[in-house]
Amino acid sequence: MNTCRRVSVFLSFVAFCAAVAMIGTALATESWVQATPVFEEQNTTGNSVHAGLFWGVRRLNYGLGVRENRFSVFDELNKGVSFMTKSIWVCIVVFAALSLLWTTVGIVFSLVNTVIKPIETIAGPIGIYLWSGLACTWLSFFEHNSSFSFARIFTCHRARLKG
Repeated sequence: MNTCRRVSVFLSFVAFCAAVAMIGTALATESWVQATPVFEEQNTTGNSVHAGLFWGVRRLNYGLGVRENRFSVFDELNKGVSFMTKSIWVCIVVFAALSLLWTTVGIVFSLVNTVIKPIETIAGPIGIYLWSGLACTWLSFFEHNSSFSFARIFTCHRARLKG
């Protein structure tokens, strides 16, 4: 394999690593949803809620100071009081996990193609195209499900606040 092709395969390795870092950050962050609850009966400040895909924090002031409570999004999904439905949450987690899987396979094949000349077609540059395509497909499902669910959630909450 010539030098130009090896460099391009190595650059695909770097891109795969960046994708893993971004997906991991998206899954680990607690900033998926941020809200400022307002109590109608009380004039309290310092209220905030922020949640990620797995964990969240509520800081609520009921008039005696701000109380901070950590909560599990999964437990709230089971209770039926979460900011999203269980099916959308499961789809987001599954699609993110599958995109991580295909991206990891792409990392392995990129490293193999950088070091040695592959014998099988699936292990060569065509395989890298395949793993990139699969990872992008699952990432697009992940993005579509998360943006759709949050747009619908905020529209429902605005309608409830007005009515």
